[in-house]
Amino acid sequence: MIEAHSFFLYYSNSTKNMKYSPSYIPFDKVSEEKGTIQLKIRNGKLYDPPGNVVFFDEIIGNSTFKLYRNPELELIFEQNNYNNGRREARINLKNMGLPQALDIISIWNKNHITLSVGDRNNKSNSSTSVGEWSIKKVD
Repeated sequence: MIEAHSFFLYYSNSTKNMKYSPSYIPFDKVSEEKGTIQLKIRNGKLYDPPGNVVFFDEIIGNSTFKLYRNPELELIFEQNNYNNGRREARINLKNMGLPQALDIISIWNKNHITLSVGDRNNKSNSSTSVGEWSIKKVD
């Protein structure tokens, strides 16, 4: 498991970047077939910028892994792969009451991807979503 307490957070639709700290999520310690990344967000800056807030968008093997918050305040973890298609796990942060401090865990393996989000200030407030391959490659 990779645990990233600090990361580079940027958002689209803007000319500037929002930096919390230098990016260091050691993606070289996970594989395309299996991995876990845990992020901890300590304040509510997640909701301030408009547009998409991207935590990571990384190529690992033949897949692209992306974790982001969209304008509708959904947290989305997706994997795109040329051979297998696309899969995503999605959590609506509004349904969780827009917590100000989050624990985010992104897990993937050959069967599915999982996104778990927990409110760091209220341990009983959490949500999990599982995604499977939704679009297969057509020969």
